[in-house]
Amino acid sequence: MALYLAKLVLLVQVLILSLLGAQAMAQSAGHLPLPERAKDLRYLEKDPAKRKAFFEAQKKLLSRLLKELQGLKPKDKKAQKTLKEAQELLENLPFLWQKIEFEAGQKLPPALTLPPLPKKAPGLSDLKEFVDFGFQLNHQIETLKGKRELEKEELDRLEKTLEEVFRNYLLLAQKGPSPEAYLKLAELLNLQARYALAKLELERTAERLNQLISLENDWEKDLAILYEKVKIRPKEVAELKKEIEKTEKDLENLKKTNQALREELARKLALLEIRLTKLHSSQTPYKRKFYETRKDLYETRTKILEVQEDILGLKLKRAKFWYDFAAVRAKLPVKERPHRLEDYETQLEALKAQEQNLVFRLNYLEEKTALIKGNLRFYQEERAQKPKNYLGLLIKESQDLLATLNTLKNLLQKKKEALRTLIFEEETLLFLWKSHLSLWQRGFNRFKKIYQRSATTVKAILYYPLWKSGETTFTVLSFFKLVFVLTVGLIVLKLIRRRIERFLVKHLGMAPGVVNSLSTLSYYLMICLLALVALSTAGINMSQIALIFGALSVGIGFGLQTIANNFVSGIILLSERSIKVGDLVQFEDGTIGVVKKINIRSTVIRTFDALEIIVPNSEFISQRISTWTYDDDWRRILIPFGVAYGTDPEKVREVATKAARSVPITREDPAHPIRVRFVGFGESSLDFELAVWIRQSEVNRAMTGIKSDYYYALHKALTEAGIEIPFPQRDIHLRSIYPEALKGLSKIVKGEGP
Repeated sequence: MALYLAKLVLLVQVLILSLLGAQAMAQSAGHLPLPERAKDLRYLEKDPAKRKAFFEAQKKLLSRLLKELQGLKPKDKKAQKTLKEAQELLENLPFLWQKIEFEAGQKLPPALTLPPLPKKAPGLSDLKEFVDFGFQLNHQIETLKGKRELEKEELDRLEKTLEEVFRNYLLLAQKGPSPEAYLKLAELLNLQARYALAKLELERTAERLNQLISLENDWEKDLAILYEKVKIRPKEVAELKKEIEKTEKDLENLKKTNQALREELARKLALLEIRLTKLHSSQTPYKRKFYETRKDLYETRTKILEVQEDILGLKLKRAKFWYDFAAVRAKLPVKERPHRLEDYETQLEALKAQEQNLVFRLNYLEEKTALIKGNLRFYQEERAQKPKNYLGLLIKESQDLLATLNTLKNLLQKKKEALRTLIFEEETLLFLWKSHLSLWQRGFNRFKKIYQRSATTVKAILYYPLWKSGETTFTVLSFFKLVFVLTVGLIVLKLIRRRIERFLVKHLGMAPGVVNSLSTLSYYLMICLLALVALSTAGINMSQIALIFGALSVGIGFGLQTIANNFVSGIILLSERSIKVGDLVQFEDGTIGVVKKINIRSTVIRTFDALEIIVPNSEFISQRISTWTYDDDWRRILIPFGVAYGTDPEKVREVATKAARSVPITREDPAHPIRVRFVGFGESSLDFELAVWIRQSEVNRAMTGIKSDYYYALHKALTEAGIEIPFPQRDIHLRSIYPEALKGLSKIVKGEGP
């Protein structure tokens, strides 16, 4: 878009200058012609008569201009030189006009002749001949396409130059006749003729290209018909097999011959490396350059051996391809086919990549050849000025290297042609083969191709390196392996843990606290083993795991002390089993609760208010914890109470014992009897203490609730027995009082009111 805008602006400028130039020339002597536009397309006039008249007018203009130039006699040498250049350009115009007339009257050469279809049943040789013709046709089409692009670029360049020269000529013509104006006019006329000639050549190239493309379409139609009718004869298959065997033998012999040459070149290269290593910087630079050039020469010869084998290898691939195609068409048994025809799709992709690489190599060789030629010219100039040590040898080695590089380029060009031939044949026949497949086979092949491409992409993603440590590379696949093994392992370990806990509790009758300690400790040990297995599965070396643990230890020392302390404390709790699940514990701050779960870092405590507290395991190690169920679950409860003075203590003991036995949670045996102690004389009561035993595992309530049950029972039993429960009483003795207060109290006592 920017290019079109620039052209539009330039065209406007040219029109303005043209108007200005016309006005100025109208006032001048009128010696210089003023073209209407930069491009003069009358050169391409289709009517021969009009074109001839135009050329006659141009010849008259040329004759007039040459006479005017001869009449000018400037004294300035610069002006004389300018006029001479203008005269040379003008004298060159008839040759350009002659070429334009010749090209315009020339007819296009006949296109390639399409070979006729055989009247009898075509064989494999007929198909090969038809495919070879298609390759030649395709080669010419590709060549013409490249030529067309170059001609378009040349035409655009000429158009830009023509517009610029036309603009400059108008500026000079405005000032009147001058040597510079005549030179610009000569350049303008030359560019107009060259532009017309380039445009004519482009049109002929496009016309020729259209003819070949039309011929290619006819060829494709005839090829499809020939493919349907072709009959593969056993004799042709046998000949292809013999060709394969002969080519394999030739390739094997060539490799044996080249192997000896490779070994010799490798020995010479090793000696050169030693000599280059021993060279000192103080020695002449040409000596080092001589050895480096010779080394390059030997390496190029080694590459020549490789390319020779590649060319013969391509010939073998081509023979195998035609044999496989013939075997498929002849419906030979699968065991007699070296490859399936669809396998060549993969080979075709590899061949195309190889062709691109070959183009890069040829471009590199061109640049390298140009560099060596420049160096060679420099060495020859240096030698002409003053002979130096090793300079003559260096020139000879450079010349040998140039000759060897040219040989390598020729071989690479030959390899390129062989590659293009094989690629074209495979593309053509594979397309025909796939077009004759059934719908199901096409779908299957398409799915297979998509799967292969997807598999390649997925592999590239999975094996993408995330980080590398030493010889171990941690990829995306390693990460997925690690996550998968850990996830599945944790799920399995949790299921196994639950099953084992149920088995130990139900079938072996083990206490839940013991089972929880054993299962938790073993669970975390298995997690450690699982982590090691997962890391090993991910491809991480065990020695590197040791380094990781070392790094973790440093981290623990700096910032993970608390976590490490809780972790170790959890291991101690689980191994010593000083506190188990179900134990009733009391902390120093008075918090009481039941142990619900012991983890590796923390322990869950549930209070009697249904509040769950997560306590770090380090507190169980560093603090003094009271547990009511450490050795057994027997717990003695002390309930203090009092009765009125005058009550029989023996009766109180009998009533209190009976009341304690009426409470369901009370447990009594010879080792745990119910006792009623007479603890003293209080201010207003006889003080007793009821001592009873309970099983803590059978009671899941706070101590205040347990004592409440016993107080209810005692109150009921004492009331039924007629035993008074006293309350504090006080006697007040008045020593002195105001008279008014005394009168008031007397009235109250007498019932007279205040």
